Amino acid sequence: MPRIGQLAAEAGLRPSAIRYYESIGLLPHPDRVSGRRVYPEAAAYRLEAIALAKAAGLSLAQTREALSATGLGATVNWQRAVHERKSALAQERARLALMQKVLSGIGRCGCATAEECGRRFRVARLRRQRG
Repeated sequence: MPRIGQLAAEAGLRPSAIRYYESIGLLPHPDRVSGRRVYPEAAAYRLEAIALAKAAGLSLAQTREALSATGLGATVNWQRAVHERKSALAQERARLALMQKVLSGIGRCGCATAEECGRRFRVARLRRQRG
């Protein structure tokens, strides 16, 4: 059973991250032997699942909910967190597409002044709004 330093090194984390995950309920509090934290092998697997969630852009709260921080070996339920993250990504893609379009328009701008540029973009925007 590894101690906190060994577990952290294997997971590529600092021991303080392991303690933080315990404090917010991502990892259950470990047993102590001679006052030192010792972890079952399942804790390393749980840290891998946390790393996977982090790579997917899930928040720690979403990760905690998905992992049902009731203890090692608890049933995992990714559906809600995955749905929320996919929705957020779709919104971000739409925002980025709009930014790309605006940047293309700005890049084609041949206006002499900021006011002329603003007038042209305003006319174009009003035309789009009218249909």
